[in-house]
Amino acid sequence: MPPSLPEIVSSSVPARGYCGFSSQAPLLNQIDLSESLKDRYIVKLKPGVNISSVCEETRTQTVHTYKVINGFSVKLDKNELDILRNHAGVEYVAEDALVRANAIVTQHDAPWGLARLSTHERLADQNPNGTAAGSRFGVAKRATVIAVKVLNDQGLAGMDWVWASVTSGTARPAIASMSLSVDVPFAPIDDTVAVMTASGIHVIASAGNEGAVAIDSPARASSAITVGATDITDDRQFNSNFGCVVDIHAPGENIISSWVGCTDAYRALSGTSMATAHVAGVIASLISSEGNLLPLDMKARLQRMAVEGAISNIPNLTSIC
Repeated sequence: MPPSLPEIVSSSVPARGYCGFSSQAPLLNQIDLSESLKDRYIVKLKPGVNISSVCEETRTQTVHTYKVINGFSVKLDKNELDILRNHAGVEYVAEDALVRANAIVTQHDAPWGLARLSTHERLADQNPNGTAAGSRFGVAKRATVIAVKVLNDQGLAGMDWVWASVTSGTARPAIASMSLSVDVPFAPIDDTVAVMTASGIHVIASAGNEGAVAIDSPARASSAITVGATDITDDRQFNSNFGCVVDIHAPGENIISSWVGCTDAYRALSGTSMATAHVAGVIASLISSEGNLLPLDMKARLQRMAVEGAISNIPNLTSIC
């Protein structure tokens, strides 16, 4: 049943000389092989190519077939990999990778995020609470939240579910708050973000928490709204990633949010995950008060609302951006 929205969601076939085969499709390797899933791949087909036909011709058994992109996940040995790469209908093959939650650091002081969202002035030491949604700590108090499994080997499958659920007939706006990363540039996730935003889904991605230039997926996806984190003094939070792909900053240090364990549990956390949740909540509030916009227009609307030049301790990367 589709969710209520808006939401803050060895073959013996010869490799050559066979009808449908041509030059090899590119193999996208992971930079850090420890992050890849052994013998697991994402296969993206060219537009209009039928998945069932390719699998029948190559004698491939899929692990998961996607709807959001024309492709599938599969487990292959080297011979089977070569067979698929030689098929004329394959656009690329990517080593599958683990999806991780962007690291968070537990703090003991109360947060200040909601107050910072509602003023253009730097804060004194205040203690309001904030995250994306929820009646107690939420930016958007009445937004519906749906949890989707995306970690470990479920990243693309979870995004696929979100896209299929949103586009299956509901007319309500949707926001995908993605506080996660693959730790490497990962084309299947970037391509999926592009399809999601082209379908009207607002994708909010955390910049990551390595204190480095943000290059990971989905942060690097051009149609996502990529969020860096700040502290209460309007400095870049010490471990927030930065760089050309970061579109906006939001509170991300000592942020109290709802937690697991009981109905009134809460916890203070830091990181770009918390900043991302703030931006997702702002978008939900804007949709409620002003109406929905296309994702690209919503990004521009947010940037117009932001206070330009307010954040300090951001490395100057104008020479490469």
